[in-house]
Amino acid sequence: MARYRYSAVTANGDFVKGDAEFLNLGELISSLSSRNLTLYKAVELPLWLQALRFGKLGPALSAEFCYFLSEYMRAGASLRMALQDMAESAPRPRVRSVARAVLLRIERGDALSVALQASKVFPAMVINLAKVGEETGRLDTALAAVARHYEQVVQLRGTLARSMVYPLIALLLLVLAAAFWVAYVLPKLATLFATLMPQLPPNTRAVLDASNWLRDNWLWLALPLLALLVLLPLALRLSALRGPIDRLKWFLPVFSRLERTRVFYLFFSNMGVMYGTGMTLSRTLEVLLSDPGNQFFGRRLAGLSERIRQGSALNQAMQASKAFETIATGMVRLGESTGSLGTQSERLGEYYQHKLKLQAELMVRLFEPMVLLVIGVLLAVVVVTIVIPIYDLAQSAAGGMRL
Repeated sequence: MARYRYSAVTANGDFVKGDAEFLNLGELISSLSSRNLTLYKAVELPLWLQALRFGKLGPALSAEFCYFLSEYMRAGASLRMALQDMAESAPRPRVRSVARAVLLRIERGDALSVALQASKVFPAMVINLAKVGEETGRLDTALAAVARHYEQVVQLRGTLARSMVYPLIALLLLVLAAAFWVAYVLPKLATLFATLMPQLPPNTRAVLDASNWLRDNWLWLALPLLALLVLLPLALRLSALRGPIDRLKWFLPVFSRLERTRVFYLFFSNMGVMYGTGMTLSRTLEVLLSDPGNQFFGRRLAGLSERIRQGSALNQAMQASKAFETIATGMVRLGESTGSLGTQSERLGEYYQHKLKLQAELMVRLFEPMVLLVIGVLLAVVVVTIVIPIYDLAQSAAGGMRL
């Protein structure tokens, strides 16, 4: 799928501009013709820009797309009618453009799963569950299950993001306060000390010299930091760096628990939705291993499917990989013995979702005393290096006045 910016001419000779995703230029022309528009000019956006701005659909957009389709189909509408309405009235422009591209494939006779795969913007789970829904005649149910799953993912991300609001605000205020002292307060005090107290204590002189250096070189410090903030998200998308970074996150003290819980949550919640909707275990594992959420975790699961093909139970293959916790292998063993593997996987997903929320809240609570500790240290430095010399200077001035 490519993204085009285009200009078209109406029957009255007016120009209409827009941008949308289409499979190719011919699909764009066909879409405009169906709206009684004639293409005047079209420019395909560069691939790097498409990757940055119009990559794969995230959980929120995938949930909106699948929910829209499932509700229309449950109400008795045809797939073509549902996609037409979505292409015209979906709240988000990205969903409208994707629905338009999928509709073009449907009108050419493709199945929904084929059209979704051809668009190259949907997660593998959406494509596979759409295919299962087509095979079982329960497409609306499969799409509704995907929508519910992604809505839960969005809610969890929102909860984690809200929990980080206070730490980020506290950190920002701390940085702003430090910048105010370095840029305004300390230079004033330096002038005062230079006039009234030429012989400063060594620690006071060191603090003033450091503030002068920061004030003179702040631009050379800000530029690398700004470059890091801009380039780091881009670097994280490079496949060559994903492996080392994922390995670091898996073993990094404190953060490793959060990372492992996040990966386990994605694995078992996705597994519960796919297997519970009717996908075979082999296809479910194939989708899960294609995007495990952490490449190091995925490498540890490399032999999982092979062990199952050789006759091992899933819980035995999981235990042999040494990548899962005991509670996970135990509940999978229970699900296999009782025929409720999908249900037990969903419960594991709920367990890790709850655990992830608790761990995020705990990290926020640990951050609060850390901020207070940093503030206390800064206050102690200010008292020792600034307040005490000012107090000594005031005492000297008072003594001179008595004389």
